[in-house]
Amino acid sequence: MVVVSGDVVQANPEFAPSRWVYAVAGILGVACVEAAMVPLWNLLMLVDRLDVFSGRAVRWVDAIIACAAVEAAPVLFVTLYGGLAHAEYRDPASGAYVDVALGAPGVVLLGAVGLLLLAAFVLLMLVMRSLLAAIAQHDELEAVI
Repeated sequence: MVVVSGDVVQANPEFAPSRWVYAVAGILGVACVEAAMVPLWNLLMLVDRLDVFSGRAVRWVDAIIACAAVEAAPVLFVTLYGGLAHAEYRDPASGAYVDVALGAPGVVLLGAVGLLLLAAFVLLMLVMRSLLAAIAQHDELEAVI
């Protein structure tokens, strides 16, 4: 992320103020995806042992939901920053300073699509959590009866 943002700044010096913003947001995004792999792995281990419906899977689904919600924060920040940030660029031909919008419409559109996909994923995980919890309660009630 840092190397890519450095290459972009080298090619387009007007983007220098946003170099570290995008680099940090990218690193946070990758860290959230990596953190979600731990609960996903544990959930898959429960599936492998045919123990996914025992109720223990709910906490791992909760962890995946939390990782997706935390992932939405850098995506939202980059979307807003990309749409609102400006910088001054000195035009070498005229010597005048020009106000340049740092965010292209494509950045805002991709951010909005990313947020919609994250929201859909979180809603899907909430449905999965509800189904797992209902099955676990059903098994408990069946054991009592």
